[in-house]
Amino acid sequence: MEKDPGDQYPSHRDDFFWKSGTQWLKAKVIDDDCEGLWRIHDDLYDLTNWEKNHPGGRDWLVLTKGTDCTEAFETFHVFGVSSTVLQKFWVKKANTPRRYRFTFHKDGFFKTLQGKAAKVLKEVGTGPDWLSSITQDFLFGGFVLCFLLLCYAPTYQNALLAAAFLGLSNNSAHNWFHLADKYAWRRFYFDCSFVGSREWRISHALSHHVYTNTYADLEVSSVEPLLEFLPVEKGPVRTFCQHFLSHVFALFSYPASLIVRNYLIIFENDEVLPEHALPWLQLLLLMVSTHDPAQAFYLWMTMHCMAGYMLVIQKTTTHHGPELYHAGDKLRTDRDWGLHMLDTTTDMDKSSDTWGFLSKPIVFTTFGNHLLHHMFPAVDHSKLDLLYPAFYETILEFGEKFEYKSFKEMIVDFHAQLNRTEPNLSRQ
Repeated sequence: MEKDPGDQYPSHRDDFFWKSGTQWLKAKVIDDDCEGLWRIHDDLYDLTNWEKNHPGGRDWLVLTKGTDCTEAFETFHVFGVSSTVLQKFWVKKANTPRRYRFTFHKDGFFKTLQGKAAKVLKEVGTGPDWLSSITQDFLFGGFVLCFLLLCYAPTYQNALLAAAFLGLSNNSAHNWFHLADKYAWRRFYFDCSFVGSREWRISHALSHHVYTNTYADLEVSSVEPLLEFLPVEKGPVRTFCQHFLSHVFALFSYPASLIVRNYLIIFENDEVLPEHALPWLQLLLLMVSTHDPAQAFYLWMTMHCMAGYMLVIQKTTTHHGPELYHAGDKLRTDRDWGLHMLDTTTDMDKSSDTWGFLSKPIVFTTFGNHLLHHMFPAVDHSKLDLLYPAFYETILEFGEKFEYKSFKEMIVDFHAQLNRTEPNLSRQ
């Protein structure tokens, strides 16, 4: 039997300027040691000649080159990948065991669920429906109109109105950068904020989504030492301050991201992308319309700080609570990846039975049906609710359970996790 690696500590995890997506990826290349190839389970592949033909788009292969991308490979390909196709790019067996503990056994929880879901998705498809598309366009259009209103009447009230639409647009646009590039051009709406869609494809899709709440989850390590979500000793003063600082961090997360991005471009040769100009264009328009650089800057910052708060508070509450697994807690005996998602994710009931016609808009603007979104990241949010019958059938088959929580309960759990200093040792 292979030695279980547990949750290994990544290189440079605690170095401040390695807490961005591009730097995290560089550290992963070092740790995974894949000889510049793509590792899937225990095999190394050279997918260079497949980049232009990859159905999900070239970008995903460029980002994962030189890494162990097993988790992304298994979860993004709902219908699987033909072994005949994959064999064409096989180079050799890997020389070392995998660093990551997750399993994808055919009769395990995740592959069983994936098989049931694939039958549904073959009928309805994985891409966006008209409501998903038009909702995203409406929210982005609302932001553009409110921003133009802000340029015409530069008040803080109008800045907050623009922030509301930008925040909702960003929450919804998060769906699109997970999708195949043929669907995903709307991901660039996300770039109208201080955080970028390509950066989030790394930090969110390739790190947080597949290594949730482990040491390799960048959304956990990037806030340390300001916030400690892991069960470690924090001291009474620091524990008390974290509850306030968590909201301060959410408020200033976008400006911090912008500063780090530009530092890395200047000093670490990070790539400059055309979409990086979008937020600066907003500042320029505000300066031209107000004839007051200081006022323009404050309005710009107000808008992005509030939009960032809306996004960060929403996404962090779904994964942090005292009952959810965090690195340092006792691990399950069964290391199935899908069971790990059950152990690290909570969600609200967003069903039409509860919310009626508001159900879909709520799903689109609150990170989807979040557990199913983690299980099926490349499936558009508009299709996820159709997978609940398969999900509950699999839950019952494996003797597991999953219960919804209200947003209020999730906020309470979020702060309870900030208080937690001792690991959970009772997990089966």
